[in-house]
Amino acid sequence: LKDRRNTSDRNSDDCAICDDGGNLICCDSCDKAFHLECLNIQLCDVENVESWSCPECVEKAKKSVETMSSSSNFSTPVAEKTNQK
Repeated sequence: LKDRRNTSDRNSDDCAICDDGGNLICCDSCDKAFHLECLNIQLCDVENVESWSCPECVEKAKKSVETMSSSSNFSTPVAEKTNQK
């Protein structure tokens, strides 16, 4: 959690949801910060986590993985049909 008085990092000093300062959890993937209450999460859910990403960044990461996995599906050549009589 970040105290709004510590402004030496790149994250916002205001919650991305309510636009108020205070004790914020900072996203490690973007510059947004949030109150735990605004995200409806508890401190025990994030206190032992080394890196945390906000819901928006998690969604972006999911979409990126989906895009990469769908683009890596190479089409296989279609075998010629043979007439069997």
